[in-house]
Amino acid sequence: MQSMLREWSYAQTYRSSVERAAHLPLWLHRYNWHRPHASLNYQPPIRSLNLPSSLSDALSAPTAYDFWERRAAG
Repeated sequence: MQSMLREWSYAQTYRSSVERAAHLPLWLHRYNWHRPHASLNYQPPIRSLNLPSSLSDALSAPTAYDFWERRAAG
């Protein structure tokens, strides 16, 4: 919960609650598919599913969240 508040909810200024809510699915994708977690040996949670390598390769592709994160940093 603290990560969510720090990295999504309070990480940037949103113009409205609608904009903040629209950003949530992108953040959740990054959090579960791309963001390293210390408790998981610095791997994203999705890696624990042992997906086939073709899907694992797709995990490292840039996401829409990465685009918005770069845009916000500006």
